[in-house]
Amino acid sequence: MKVLWIPHAPWYTPQRARFFVEQLAKDHQVFVTDWQADFTRLPDFLSHRYLRNFFSWRYKEGGVPVEHVPRVAPALFSPWLRSFNTHLYQRTLERLIARERIDVVVGSFVVPPPENVPKVVDIFDDNVAYWLEYGKNKAYAEEIAANEEAWISSSAATVVVSSVLADKMSARYPGARIVYIPNGVDLGVYVPDRSNAREKLGLDPERPLVGNIGSLDRAPEAVRLLAVAAALKHIDPGARLVLAGRGSMLRGFLGEAAQRGLDNVHYAGFATGERLVGLFQSLDVGLCPYLVTTGSNAIVPMRLLHYSAVGSRVVSSPLEEVRRMGFDNVFLAKDDNDASFVHATLSALEARAEPAVPAQISHYDLSALSRRYAEILAQAVPARLRPARDAG
Repeated sequence: MKVLWIPHAPWYTPQRARFFVEQLAKDHQVFVTDWQADFTRLPDFLSHRYLRNFFSWRYKEGGVPVEHVPRVAPALFSPWLRSFNTHLYQRTLERLIARERIDVVVGSFVVPPPENVPKVVDIFDDNVAYWLEYGKNKAYAEEIAANEEAWISSSAATVVVSSVLADKMSARYPGARIVYIPNGVDLGVYVPDRSNAREKLGLDPERPLVGNIGSLDRAPEAVRLLAVAAALKHIDPGARLVLAGRGSMLRGFLGEAAQRGLDNVHYAGFATGERLVGLFQSLDVGLCPYLVTTGSNAIVPMRLLHYSAVGSRVVSSPLEEVRRMGFDNVFLAKDDNDASFVHATLSALEARAEPAVPAQISHYDLSALSRRYAEILAQAVPARLRPARDAG
């Protein structure tokens, strides 16, 4: 089966689409599109990377063919530029689908659905709610809603990331086929190995480590993490708050921590591969400091799965989907405020239990979920096409 997956984020970003594509590519030919819009500072626009952004090219990463889509950035506040970029994206898709004789396309809100090809849409988040709550341009939320509705109405199946989102989509689109496939974690890679991980990373094997591994793009979450760092320094001077990843709030967070004398904050940089796995493995407690919103209530946090798979205890804001997941190792904050989150973090740290992987993680095994995803994709392909394509 030849699959084209259209991720919602640049391919280098660790995200749902990337994890599923890498699994599906073991048994199928999977192609992905890539686009970049993270140009914010003057040096970005003067860089060679920005010039290359205007052209299309192809490359392979991990055996997966990646098609870069040309794009003019920034376009968030320009409807004309967004329309122009959409046109470029649609033309790229048409050429790619025809050239590679794609059997089925997995889509997202970033572009309207292509015609004359079987489709499945992946709803990885409550995207419209997210852009209404956090987006810098509310009008873009209307475009996202229109694209998602077009995908849902023309797709053989709508795959959703959470049971909360499944309930919402079933009510909103009563005629659509809604399939619940949550985020997953590779249980053959993410396994408890705390001592070895700390030794390889040069971290103190005896020091309590609390960590937030992932993007830091929202000011309220940065404030919440500062409150955790302050409480840790007061209660347990030996404990450290470990941060890893990127994000627009990161520089300000580190500056504020230094100004407040919070020398218990350790920034580990952006990590991928074995180093990223090692950072997860090194933690005693992993943090999910999201604010409770309409959008966040529907997420299955990837970092929660990674924390859990390596046996760490997890602290989360009281999100509805996380509550439904019912993981034994999760400490849910009672209320959605910094004080309650700090209290839950200190409770988790004081537990001092040996690493324990929750039994519920088996429902989020990436390999099994990917096989289920492949079944959904195969069902979307008309029967008359399967023998010829499979034989080829």
